[in-house]
Amino acid sequence: MLSSVVPDEMSLQRLAEAKVLWVDDRPEGNRFERSAMQQLGIAVDLSTSTEDASSDSRWILTT
Repeated sequence: MLSSVVPDEMSLQRLAEAKVLWVDDRPEGNRFERSAMQQLGIAVDLSTSTEDASSDSRWILTT
């Protein structure tokens, strides 16, 4: 039997503040993953190239 996990209120609040920069040259292949994050309140910003992502001043990228 599978049990469901219910996140506590603090966890949900922290997720709602989370932001993800998703860099993928073929984003259609992971739309379900992005949708799942968005349903949890995570803001997902999509970029189709590393060059575009690194030029976006809203993000600080580290390697």
